[in-house]
Amino acid sequence: MKYKNVKKWIAQAHKSASELEMQSLDFPKITVITPSFNQGEFIEDTILSIIGQEYPNLEYFIFDGGSTDNSKEIIEKYDEYIDYWESGPDKGQSDAINKGFERATGDIICWLNSDDMFLPSTLTRVANYFVNNEVDFLFGNSYYLFSLSNILLKIEQQI
Repeated sequence: MKYKNVKKWIAQAHKSASELEMQSLDFPKITVITPSFNQGEFIEDTILSIIGQEYPNLEYFIFDGGSTDNSKEIIEKYDEYIDYWESGPDKGQSDAINKGFERATGDIICWLNSDDMFLPSTLTRVANYFVNNEVDFLFGNSYYLFSLSNILLKIEQQI
């Protein structure tokens, strides 16, 4: 990760899910879809933030639109952790996400763009929320990192 101070902040601000939370959870299958195109500069951080969740019932797909940078080599590096990936021309981000939706078998389905990252324990927290609440849709807060200035901005939305 390029932003070591942010990584340290994330680790301190967001502790891993508690043992009690982990033990009481039935771990519904979560499908994560990553659409990508020429995101070699960022996609490794995205992949690591997903597989680093160590969520025990994860289905992970990457749909790369035929990148001409080093994206494919990075994806291949993590092939054993990815349930399905492809790299070839598509009709854009929405097409890639829709391909993932068609293939998904998860109880919970989401996508994470190839220049975004999950905070630690995100998938466990999402699963726990779905298991313990009657909800059909869930969204989270965003943290924006401006790479040139390394300024972090938390955006909170509530509905």
